[in-house]
Parts: sequence; structure tokens; C-alpha cells
Amino acid sequence: MGYTLEKYTLPSNGQLKDVPKEVTIRNMTTAEEKMLLGSNEDVFDQIIKKCVVEPEDFNIDRIPAMDKTFLFVKIREVSYGATYKFSYVCQECG
Repeated sequence: MGYTLEKYTLPSNGQLKDVPKEVTIRNMTTAEEKMLLGSNEDVFDQIIKKCVVEPEDFNIDRIPAMDKTFLFVKIREVSYGATYKFSYVCQECG
């Protein structure tokens, strides 16, 4: 299976010790998508660990929350596209 790879600069911009400035991520596989259905507390960290391909010594435990959130949003974008469609019915007017 071919992966989609994208390189991003983290919000922390390499300003924190042991946190890279840039990472390369890949799209989620079916296995990672299935992980989202489970009830494991650290599923987001597990998916980020699996989808960050560079740097090879990437340590999720050193990454601040803002970088984790950014990475998960970008992994979702690489996996499904930048558009997020949804429907909403207004509670006031229907």
C-alpha cells in the first residue's frame, strides 16, 4: 500500500528541548482507523506514534499537547482530506 506523506512544522517550532521542529507524517491505515473505535485512553498518542515517520527517534512523551492536537488534525487531513462535511439541524428553526 502506498502512503501519502506530508511534512509539517510543529506549533512549538523546535523551541522545546527534544521536540523536533518538523515531522513527516503518513495517512492512517485501516488498522489505525479501527483503533479509534476502541476505548483505549491513549489511542491518539498511539496513532500519532504510528503515523509519524520522521524523525525516526520521535518521542511522543516529549511533545506538548498543542503539538499532539496539531498532529492528529493533520493526520486526519492527510487521511481523509482537508474538508470536513457534516449536517446540522438548528434547534431553533429546524
